[in-house]
Amino acid sequence: MIVQDKQENMQYFGAIRFSKEQARKSLAMYPSVKMYVNIACIRTFYTMTWVPVNGIPRDYRPSKTPEQDFVFEFEHAQLNDGDWLVTDKDGKTYIYSDEAFKREFTDEVGDLS
Repeated sequence: MIVQDKQENMQYFGAIRFSKEQARKSLAMYPSVKMYVNIACIRTFYTMTWVPVNGIPRDYRPSKTPEQDFVFEFEHAQLNDGDWLVTDKDGKTYIYSDEAFKREFTDEVGDLS
């Protein structure tokens, strides 16, 4: 979606809402977002450890709550379900919570708040 900031300078940005369910299927919608497996839940003698999906150990056993096994990250910041990835005209991407996004931006049709 194309959004516009609520400031006087009237800049336009590209925005996409992050969905963990969609990201588990494919990360194609979210460039530069990485998916990690949280293996701390299976190896208690390790501190909180994230590994790339292609680095999952052979003895990995998913937890009873699989949504806790996956962590999504963008430039060393953890993404939560419903966060917004907003890209400016220079290609720099920022993360906004849903509340902060609605405070800062309007969509191309009207007000988001």
